[in-house]
Amino acid sequence: MPRITSRRRALPWLRSAKTSSAGPLVGPILKSRLFYYASYQGTRQSLPTTQSHQVPTLAERNGNFAGVQGATVGNNPYTGLPFVNQTVPASELDPVAQYFLGPNCKSCNSDK
Repeated sequence: MPRITSRRRALPWLRSAKTSSAGPLVGPILKSRLFYYASYQGTRQSLPTTQSHQVPTLAERNGNFAGVQGATVGNNPYTGLPFVNQTVPASELDPVAQYFLGPNCKSCNSDK
């Protein structure tokens, strides 16, 4: 009969780390008259997580969301009407976002 091990033992990289520390600091300022007291209590916890990120395609970075399934672009904030063909005009794209998603984004420039 095979020996059953716990998941933590079988997969050591899934362990979570939890450390806590505490301590007081006490002492006199004036003998038998005035004292100081400070205390600290801290807990740090590290849990394993999985993150998944999607890099926008070149068409999405240019405001064209027509080919994205389930995408709803929204309405034009100036007119209140929906964007034509699910495409945001280039004049309404944020220049700061374009800077970081443009040629300066190393992971964005690897379109497949």
